[in-house]
Amino acid sequence: MVQARDLFSEPLKWLVLNGGSAYQQDPLPLAVAEVGCAWRDAALNALQTAGRAYRIAYSSDTSMGQIAALRADLAVAALPLSLSNRDLVEAPSHFDLPQLPLTHIRVADDGSELARAFVALVAADMPPSPRIAAE
Repeated sequence: MVQARDLFSEPLKWLVLNGGSAYQQDPLPLAVAEVGCAWRDAALNALQTAGRAYRIAYSSDTSMGQIAALRADLAVAALPLSLSNRDLVEAPSHFDLPQLPLTHIRVADDGSELARAFVALVAADMPPSPRIAAE
């Protein structure tokens, strides 16, 4: 069995257009990745558990597609906090969106010398995981 190594973890957050209004729509419009994406699953599970009505407003196989939908104020999205900036900000708590989990970047190798060398190279190039305060 191949074991995966955690390289980096950070929180998923609900990102919105700074000054936008997409979050005010009911049902909540979402920009999501394709079926099978862990970020999509986390968002949909959190909303379903919270009993929050939503609709898929936009789907893309890349986070850049989701970001384009946010910048156009068409939707909100569950994305890693590192993708926030002055245009895309974490949704304020009064938006009443459910908590999201951490996202993890992991790497596994088959035990070969080449794979171990690749993992060592990638691990050395990864930034340290941000310190995350317990909530």
